[in-house]
Amino acid sequence: DEAISVGWARLPAQMIVSSGLKLAQDKHPPLYYLALHHWVRLFGDGEVAVRAFSVLAGAAAVPICYLLIRELYGHRAGSVAAILVAFNPFLVWYSQEVRMFALAVTLLLAASWALVGAMQRFGGWSRWVIYVLLAAASFYTYLFSALVLVAHVVYVVLCWLRWRPVRQK
Repeated sequence: DEAISVGWARLPAQMIVSSGLKLAQDKHPPLYYLALHHWVRLFGDGEVAVRAFSVLAGAAAVPICYLLIRELYGHRAGSVAAILVAFNPFLVWYSQEVRMFALAVTLLLAASWALVGAMQRFGGWSRWVIYVLLAAASFYTYLFSALVLVAHVVYVVLCWLRWRPVRQK
């Protein structure tokens, strides 16, 4: 799998996008491969260089998780959640692989943070725009991100139903 990622990253950017959007040669969308393509152009395609991209993406999940949980439950819960993410064996494992999983997790956490902020601020349009961009990026990184995006829709509907009586008064 990792060799496939490096192979995709070595292709021209236009080919990554056109082939990746068709999902014909690989069953994953092109955003990770496109990002890795530019990373490889900057840092090379050695083992350490290509793994460093996922390491950075996985490490970014820790502070983003803290921000998300802090916004929902406060500083202490955010700190505990960040520690749990930092030491989660699956996230540590996938943050070492040259695959899209660490980036997808980070983008989904960031999208969740933007969504929570947009919902709590009742019409914070900048957070809505950020949410849409991050949600789209997560979907174009890993198709199974759609499952989390469906959970986001459920969250929005439940929040809307909860606050509906308040809005009517």
